[in-house]
Amino acid sequence: MKIELRKIIERYPGILENKNQFRNILKDLYPETMREVNIIINALDAGIASQISSTDIMREQDIRRHLIILEKLYGIAPQYGIEALYSWADAFDIKYEMFEINNEKLPVVSRNIRDSEIHVAGSVAYRNKQIELTYLGIELLGENDIYGMSFKFLIQNNTNNNITLYDEVIVINEIGISINTFAESPPGLKKVIGFYASKDDYKYCGINSNNDFRSLVFKLYYTLDDECDRHYTDAMNLEITFI
Repeated sequence: MKIELRKIIERYPGILENKNQFRNILKDLYPETMREVNIIINALDAGIASQISSTDIMREQDIRRHLIILEKLYGIAPQYGIEALYSWADAFDIKYEMFEINNEKLPVVSRNIRDSEIHVAGSVAYRNKQIELTYLGIELLGENDIYGMSFKFLIQNNTNNNITLYDEVIVINEIGISINTFAESPPGLKKVIGFYASKDDYKYCGINSNNDFRSLVFKLYYTLDDECDRHYTDAMNLEITFI
């Protein structure tokens, strides 16, 4: 049975702002499709529904990124996650490209990468006992006039502390810069984070368009509960992937 999200949203204005009520309505209307209901709610909790609603078309690279997040956060196989993405796109009347699922995990997820390799989107770029960072790609900000970009990661916080991550250095086309930004991660959870850079931050690297990227290296450091000690990641060589 197809879950008609659009009808629910139209019947209950503002319902997405009350996730518990939204969850209860879905369970009452679709008691026989609890797996689908749960995945739809997962997509809402992860911020995926909001991202879908803010675009004109959900392209293949968007679908792949959303599926990676669902699999990493909730262990949802792509063949199940894809229907939730289409349901949310239909709810907001967003067009989408068809994405072929072969009943397999996405090939870029959980790939083992040696330190000397370039980390592709969806692979673990750094891990230790405290954190695990999965590289998701580069999000361009602005449709026709790009005003900045956000370097996206999925962080798994394995500690009982709040973690704050900072950029130590970002090397674009072999030119090092600092964008002086940070991201926070609550204890024991997975969370999508982004490091924002404006045009002024990266213009000295010769970047006027996405075609000007040749190489990208990230090195971060983090603190636990605002302690003074800094914990540094390795330098992460990242694939140029736009999402």
